[in-house]
Amino acid sequence: MFSAATVCYRPSSARILQCSYLQASSRRFKQTSSQETSKASAISSKLAETDEDKFRPRPLSKPLGLPQKPSADPITWAQKRDDLLSHEKVLERRKHIVKEATKGYFQDYNALKHNEGKTWIGPTSLIHEDKAFYYPDITGVTLTPQEAVHTTTVFKGHVSIVAMLSTTRSEEHVRSFTEPAVAAHLSNPLFRYVQINLQDNPLKGFLVSLFLSSIRARIPQELQSTYIMSRFNVEYLREPMGMINKHVGYVYLVDQNCKIRWAGCGFAVDGEANSLKTCTGVLLKRLAANGGEEGKVVGSTASTTIPTASS
Repeated sequence: MFSAATVCYRPSSARILQCSYLQASSRRFKQTSSQETSKASAISSKLAETDEDKFRPRPLSKPLGLPQKPSADPITWAQKRDDLLSHEKVLERRKHIVKEATKGYFQDYNALKHNEGKTWIGPTSLIHEDKAFYYPDITGVTLTPQEAVHTTTVFKGHVSIVAMLSTTRSEEHVRSFTEPAVAAHLSNPLFRYVQINLQDNPLKGFLVSLFLSSIRARIPQELQSTYIMSRFNVEYLREPMGMINKHVGYVYLVDQNCKIRWAGCGFAVDGEANSLKTCTGVLLKRLAANGGEEGKVVGSTASTTIPTASS
């Protein structure tokens, strides 16, 4: 008779099969988990790359502005009536309203997290005169003396660098572009540096108007006559002008015929400030060679993908 101590435990065949199955299942689970983790990491990396690529500034792909030549003349009742009854205008307004309705309230502010809201890179050379569009007529009041002006009148017969400002941050954006060009060309009588402090929100515009004295203290005396305080409604001009973010500063180089020959936004990168300075000098030389006469086209008019002219 065998004692309990001498009896050896022998697992049954069913027990052996069960253990083998559990071990195989455990290995498959570990392999699946590892594959799922790798797949999730790859998807996350791809989404991050896609998001980064989405907000990466691209070279300016088209001329900015309006195809219609601006005018400082008051809009007549007949023109207002035609705009109200125009089928194309109605569709344009409807499309704009739908687009704004689907836009988040903080979308512009959140966009500053990506490249400070910069959406394009300015061209390295001038946009051709025959392909360039017009800068719209914007009204406002100059800082000193306080008088009503139209940008169309201000630009006439001059080469102008136009800075669109609305916030303190946008002022920093603009300075990164304009400081070298303004320092180089301000003494030229054919050059103008036009700053437009645009406050199309009535309440914000009123608050800004309370601090005119502090603005005058910051702006050099020689630039106050071309510093324009404006409450002009640019809601329907933002897209054709490329001003899609209200918190970003925008810079335009406008020739004597009110055409936009160069543009930039956000902080200047990749030699944009130098391009603006060079292009401004080219236009000034051409205007001087033409005797400062408005309306004539001087220089090459050959075109490329983005119509440009070499300096």
